[in-house]
Amino acid sequence: MKNKNKGFTLIEVLIAVSILAGGLMAAFYMFPLGLRQLRISSMLMDMSFLAKEKLSAIKTFNIIEDSSGKEGDLEWSISSEDFQPFTDIKLRKVILKVSCDLETKKIEEEFITYFRIQEEAQE
Repeated sequence: MKNKNKGFTLIEVLIAVSILAGGLMAAFYMFPLGLRQLRISSMLMDMSFLAKEKLSAIKTFNIIEDSSGKEGDLEWSISSEDFQPFTDIKLRKVILKVSCDLETKKIEEEFITYFRIQEEAQE
């Protein structure tokens, strides 16, 4: 009668443990990267919401003036200039720059829109 041992040898167990450890280390390495990307995307979303708020306020109140400010971690500045692509159309180019400091790097986004200048009726 043959004696068959059913089980794993020490070498097989060590190889399996090393493969498992390598996979776990790679997974644990990805968590800080994922959290960093989450912070960056959250800040970009906040920047977009601030830009939408500022540009809709300009459109609603029709006040186009150069200004700047800070809201929370975000700094913003608005500048404008005349823009006339054709002789009969007068536009105002509005540039909104939003920036923030995130860890060691500064993120800046620029939002540009155009508003038509309504000419006042002459009597």
